[in-house]
Amino acid sequence: MLLSGYETYFSRRIFYPHLRKQTNTFQYDERLLEFVVSLSWRVLYLNCDFLKGNYLRLASSITLAEESWRNYLLRKSSSPGPCEHHIVLLSEISQESACRQTFNRTY
Repeated sequence: MLLSGYETYFSRRIFYPHLRKQTNTFQYDERLLEFVVSLSWRVLYLNCDFLKGNYLRLASSITLAEESWRNYLLRKSSSPGPCEHHIVLLSEISQESACRQTFNRTY
């Protein structure tokens, strides 16, 4: 329920207006940071074991980031910690071009 509130804010205030080409600039508040941190936390949480197992030297940083982001999202902390969070809005990808493209993910 908590995460869905961040998603609703982002979709109504930023994503759909951008998708409909209604605007290229946005008024935003702290909820945008909460949304972006919630994305970062979900990706990290789902990949935590893999990352810790394959990037041993980063294990303590991974644990610290996950705890910091979780506490921020649960409002136990007023800051998400030292990590930076960014969001980039891109143009829509047509189905035809998406079929010919391959995307790589990096950690």
